[in-house]
Amino acid sequence: MSEVTVAPPVVLPPFLGHLLQGNNVTLLYTSCLFAIFGALHFTGKALPNFPLTDREKGEWNVRCVSTVNAIVCTLGSFVCLWDARNYTPEQCIYGFAPVTTFFCRLFLGYLLFDLLLEIGFGAPVLRNPTAVIHHTLWVFLNSYVLAYDVMPSTFSWLTLGEISTPCLNARWFLAVTKQEKSKLYLTNGVALMVLFFFARVVVYGIGLWHTWSLRELYMPPKHPYMHMGIVLLASIGYALNLYWMTLIIKGAARAFRRQKKQH
Repeated sequence: MSEVTVAPPVVLPPFLGHLLQGNNVTLLYTSCLFAIFGALHFTGKALPNFPLTDREKGEWNVRCVSTVNAIVCTLGSFVCLWDARNYTPEQCIYGFAPVTTFFCRLFLGYLLFDLLLEIGFGAPVLRNPTAVIHHTLWVFLNSYVLAYDVMPSTFSWLTLGEISTPCLNARWFLAVTKQEKSKLYLTNGVALMVLFFFARVVVYGIGLWHTWSLRELYMPPKHPYMHMGIVLLASIGYALNLYWMTLIIKGAARAFRRQKKQH
């Protein structure tokens, strides 16, 4: 069995200290996302030829950036999963994983970008208390993984959930431009349902089961309580995914009924 280095028990990770470390791409990625958002905001090039409110225009541009990030994170997740295919049980929980660390920094950069927008930095119309809570929690989790080199395999399958984000954003784009009765809306809805089920129900479920099967490696009091906290939060997230899956199925059913009535 390989030697395992256990991080000391902590409650909070050193957020600022971590963000200001050398060889960190987080702030660079955040800056790039703001540059993309700024270009879209001031040029209006991504906006449709359809009357939108100021709030809808702002959210349209944010969702465009979100889609770009989702593609990056999805590709990164597949790379991380491939990199983790030969991990030992100990390596799934502890140890420095360069590939996972890189993409974890990118995802943290996106969270900071979106969080700053949500709390009113340059876009007060986008304030969303629920998103602020969600992103703050994810910033904490990402920082913990990075600061203490834990749960690399868990991060890999968690971020695969981003694979359904482009379809989710596309559904909003189509809805806000009054295309809910189109075949494109129905096709996108089916794609969203399939991708969401694949990533957030099947892969997420398998990953969560695997992580729980390794609980002897991170269970307190022998190990830091926060390690177990990450797994518990992931379990709550899975329950939410199952709930959201039922909503997506209901939405797809409504779309099918609309298409049937049109014919």
